[in-house]
Amino acid sequence: MAFGEIPNKTAPARLLIVEDDVLLASSLQELLNASGFEVVGIAGSAATAASLAEERHPQLALIDICLVGPIDGIDLACHFREQFRIPAIFLSGLSDPETQERALLAQPLGFLRKPYRASQLFNVVQRALSEACP
Repeated sequence: MAFGEIPNKTAPARLLIVEDDVLLASSLQELLNASGFEVVGIAGSAATAASLAEERHPQLALIDICLVGPIDGIDLACHFREQFRIPAIFLSGLSDPETQERALLAQPLGFLRKPYRASQLFNVVQRALSEACP
């Protein structure tokens, strides 16, 4: 840092996207980057998400509940919370009471029902970050 430069104390929040729909993940990344967040990775499976979380240390994960594979988004969010202390926001098209009740086990900091608007995404992420990193 050069003399007289002001250090950047407000580094962008580091987010991980876990979404197996490539188009949705890509548009989500664009929205988050445009809102000033740093997307540290996109994972389409729980296994990829776990290795990205370990390598890149995101502050928050946005996780689709319905992931392809043996581990769904709820189990992954529980793992993130226990193993890495990374909170989650759930993304889902599902709204049945059983899924929502099970999702609460992961203690998510937010729940976005698909399809969502950019303003909803921004508000939920901001609120979650203020809870996770007061």
